[in-house]
Amino acid sequence: MSNPTKQLIHGQALGFEPMTRFKPVHLATGFFLAITGRRYRLEWLNKTAVTTNKDGLKKDYVPENLLDILRTDQKVSSRIDLPKLAALRQQVNAAVDNDAAVFAAFPPYSQFGNDYTLTSARFLTDHKRLDGFAGYFVARVLERNEDGRAVREFSGRWISQSTDPLERFVTPLLDQTGDADDWNNNYEAKFGDLTDARLDTISALMKPQTAAVAQLCRNLDATTPHHSRLRSLILALSCWLIAYLLRESATASDQTQRPLLFMDFLGQPGTRCRSQSRASFARHRELIFRSYEGMNSSGRFKDYANALSCFCGRDKRSGELKPPEFKFLEEHFWHLAVRVGLAQPRAAQVRQKHYECQPDTLRMLISSVLIGDELLPLPQLAERLKEIWGLCFGGCVDDHAELQEAGHLGLDEDDDLRANRQAVVRLLKTMDLAVEPSDGLVLCAIDNDLLP
Repeated sequence: MSNPTKQLIHGQALGFEPMTRFKPVHLATGFFLAITGRRYRLEWLNKTAVTTNKDGLKKDYVPENLLDILRTDQKVSSRIDLPKLAALRQQVNAAVDNDAAVFAAFPPYSQFGNDYTLTSARFLTDHKRLDGFAGYFVARVLERNEDGRAVREFSGRWISQSTDPLERFVTPLLDQTGDADDWNNNYEAKFGDLTDARLDTISALMKPQTAAVAQLCRNLDATTPHHSRLRSLILALSCWLIAYLLRESATASDQTQRPLLFMDFLGQPGTRCRSQSRASFARHRELIFRSYEGMNSSGRFKDYANALSCFCGRDKRSGELKPPEFKFLEEHFWHLAVRVGLAQPRAAQVRQKHYECQPDTLRMLISSVLIGDELLPLPQLAERLKEIWGLCFGGCVDDHAELQEAGHLGLDEDDDLRANRQAVVRLLKTMDLAVEPSDGLVLCAIDNDLLP
């Protein structure tokens, strides 16, 4: 095949298309579509939840028209008037559009991506996919070993629950459960076949991360509320995807050292920790940006002649091909790392990011490496976080040497790493994940009731 499509190259490279402006909610929809194989139309939920549009509200989205239809179909009380409908639509929007991913999806609007905040399978729809089939890819890899199958079982069990109060609130706007259609999965037509051999290779590469997600699921099963279970699961799968991107990119660049995500918890711009954390993030952006070139050099795309020409634009004057452009790769990583809560600041206008876990992301990662009621000293917890997820903040005895080996020079053990470590301890204590029973001894657990 001399002129492959971009999607076939994406399939050979990563197994999915790395979309820009990628959000965890996009991954969630794609993943649970793969798990359930079913999707809903959700026309009236969409028309009620969408309260604004850049081109203005039209047809059934206009309040007067929508109110008439909802009354006729007995989806709202006859006592609902236009002011009450406006208030109701704002509440519905707040319930199902927490991730700012819901858009007008029915005529006269063309279908854009449309992903609802998931509390059950009744919110699964399949308009334009914005995850590039990443959710399907992750679900397929998880099939290949026991831990992955446990994650899939957990996912299918909890997405099938319909007990969340937010779901009951919008139930009149939802389709009947019998109205679900089979999901039209056209992955192979777009990206080619995911062979058993390739899936097994990726499964082996990601075995520690898959085991961590399975451990998280076991911990979540114990006490966590329904909606928090699904949110934590998607955060974990998003981190799994980031770990996969970094490992595949490192392999493509013949980089043998594991990628370190150096976290700055000091909260002080201008420090050496902030500088090195920014350098860590920038290094990973560059690593991923160069990954397709490395894959091409190693023969990953040998079945396709001139594979990278798919990513070449043409000069408007001469008509000649420009060099291939891979900015979409770093944009995919940039948006996912920020939105999953691994990188800061969240503001899009601030282009220079550094690694710093959001509290809920840090809680999830800790819960993925602690086993049940385990009580673990901080250095051992830090070692597991580094070994599995690549997180590094100065909590391990060998962090200073490993950071230097990775090119993070100028950090001082006492002035920088100790202060950063103490900031982590303060954060964990605030989150009820750690206690300090004596000077220098910090014990960590996933539940405050387990702490002495």
